[in-house]
Amino acid sequence: MDKATPPMTLLEMRDCRYVDPQSQRIIIGVLTCNKHAGRANGVRVTWARQLPETYRLLFLFGRPGQPPQMVGDQLFLDCPEAYEALPQKVHAFLQYCHEHFDFDYIFKTDDDTFLDLERFIGFDKQGGDYIGQFLSLENVNSAIARTWHYGKCEDKTFEKPYQRQFLCPWATGGGYFLSRKAAQRAVSRTKANHLEHIFEDLMIGEALTRDAELNVVNLRFAEMGIVNPLLPKDMCYLRDILLEKRLLAEQVVALERQRKVHK
Repeated sequence: MDKATPPMTLLEMRDCRYVDPQSQRIIIGVLTCNKHAGRANGVRVTWARQLPETYRLLFLFGRPGQPPQMVGDQLFLDCPEAYEALPQKVHAFLQYCHEHFDFDYIFKTDDDTFLDLERFIGFDKQGGDYIGQFLSLENVNSAIARTWHYGKCEDKTFEKPYQRQFLCPWATGGGYFLSRKAAQRAVSRTKANHLEHIFEDLMIGEALTRDAELNVVNLRFAEMGIVNPLLPKDMCYLRDILLEKRLLAEQVVALERQRKVHK
């Protein structure tokens, strides 16, 4: 495990679910689509089953021309179901949450993300309003960033180099948190321009990063328990997580045995 990564602590579990010691109300919005139904089901049968009771998980689908509708754990939004429409989907998701739910944070992520829940629930948010792993302007590979959407768009006319200037750092799309205040400002500030964007995470960054009234917190995915199992480096991280959890469990068992011996 990366030495810079804070040590994991075992959280209380109740009825096979983790307990958030702060009782935070968190909405997790997972970008997905019918094409990747298997990924959504993979989330349902893995980390989603152990989410705290105060967390709400929503799978986000596009359904253009119809009003937003909740169906079980699915939220259908009035936007096209396409990569190039993700800024519309994220804007509609944040607006729906602001209008319909009470929450402390929204966490936006993707259907290929795995959450190490002990770290995800327990990491120190530092009172942040906009929390994520930020890509700085110094580290932007312009050639890659401007063609990141190639091969992903339904409408291939969108697959041309991104022309807008990169104005500020932004939390990359694998997962970022927004406080209620940040979500409200993001909705307001993207209302007029979300149709002009193709990268939803960059859109949110432009709306929030330079706001002096927001606490912007830059953390590594590993510190927040955010993993992409499709990446080889993250598979190594998953291996280390499982090893660390096994060692912690063994320590708990050993301490319990000592306690019984000394009774």
